[in-house]
Amino acid sequence: MDHRLKVKNPAGLERLCSTAKSEHMLSTEPISGIEILGAWFAGEAYENHRHDTYAIGITDSGLQSYDYRGATQTSSPGSVMVLHPDEMHNGRAGSTEGFGYRMLYVDPALISDALRCVIGRPCPLPFARESVCDNYHLFSAVQLTSQVHC
Repeated sequence: MDHRLKVKNPAGLERLCSTAKSEHMLSTEPISGIEILGAWFAGEAYENHRHDTYAIGITDSGLQSYDYRGATQTSSPGSVMVLHPDEMHNGRAGSTEGFGYRMLYVDPALISDALRCVIGRPCPLPFARESVCDNYHLFSAVQLTSQVHC
């Protein structure tokens, strides 16, 4: 099966707000609990919405801004974004140049299983206090995963 990025499938990315105003959006079908999205937007991108999954992504170009947990967050190229399941957020360009990004939507059960394998017992799901961070290992994982399927 060819899992390369393709034109947005509305049934696949049901977690996204139906009012996305994309200039360019590509996504995979869900693959073993992970879905990959690549997009570029100018101006407003998404109204408030939530995901059933962890959303872990990187900004490739421009500035990406969003309201999350009562504060405006801004991600620049090289930054990693982590949004938890069921947490409301929106999205927009943080400058007039627009922004491009890649996002992995990861089923929380996969993260739970991985933790159980590494630690040897069930553990609570991880919680990232900061939605935007500079984490080289997480950045590399998102970059590698999304490139494999482009």
